[in-house]
Amino acid sequence: MRPFSFDKIFEAPVTFLKNEFPKIDFGDNFYIVVPKTSLKTAREATLLLGKVAPGWIYSLMNLRNTIVKPFGLETGKTDRNDSDWLSAAPILSETPDIMVFGLNDSHLDFKAAITLQDELENQQRISIETVVKLNNVAGRTYFFFVKPFHKIIIKTFLKRLGDELRIDRK
Repeated sequence: MRPFSFDKIFEAPVTFLKNEFPKIDFGDNFYIVVPKTSLKTAREATLLLGKVAPGWIYSLMNLRNTIVKPFGLETGKTDRNDSDWLSAAPILSETPDIMVFGLNDSHLDFKAAITLQDELENQQRISIETVVKLNNVAGRTYFFFVKPFHKIIIKTFLKRLGDELRIDRK
């Protein structure tokens, strides 16, 4: 049993996406625990993540897009004002508890899942799980530079989400 905490971000093994690729070169799963009544669907959690993200994340993604576009890599939209900020990667499947999005590109394939799971009677876990399959040297090189930022971004998303939900409950 995990204590209720908005300030703690927990790490767990990759579970939901563990069989998405024959070989996974990278995977992580971070989560927070929030009141069960806070969010009803994974879509609500996902949209709220986009709203609470700090501007530097969008700036970093726009910089990434500028750098990789000449190499023919997928860039997607990263406009903070876009009501469907998830258009940066296609939604592959969706249920009330799980939203999976991802992209297959020449350099790497990735999938990410936002999940809501019951944790205790009055709490739920909100997770962001990511898996990556590197397809070639370009993918390995790209991910070498992206990987440190990935963890910072995911943890920032979850921290901001927890802070937002704490404010809503006061």
